[in-house]
Amino acid sequence: MIRKSIIVALLCAISITTFADFRTVSRAYEAVLDGVRLPVSVNGTLSIKQCADCTAKSLQVSAATQYSINNEAVDLTEFRRQLLQVRERGTQAVIVKHDLKSDVVTSISVSL
Repeated sequence: MIRKSIIVALLCAISITTFADFRTVSRAYEAVLDGVRLPVSVNGTLSIKQCADCTAKSLQVSAATQYSINNEAVDLTEFRRQLLQVRERGTQAVIVKHDLKSDVVTSISVSL
């Protein structure tokens, strides 16, 4: 009986320290293309609205921000050009990854 109590106590102690190590370092947002305003320049601002009733969130992009279409890397100009041609803007998903420590968007991707 004492053995079981010791094992349970050790497992509880291990699980508590494991939970303490978790820290959110980045966040991903998903929105439809209608709810996204793309940056005009490589060091600009991205505006994202995750739902029709949600308030828009402004996020900083940098020259290091990666843009991809169908898992293929493109530059911002090409990214904007291709997304301007999308007709079903209300159903086209856009994924934005945001680094919380640097407060900069690390990537924006779509699958057309």
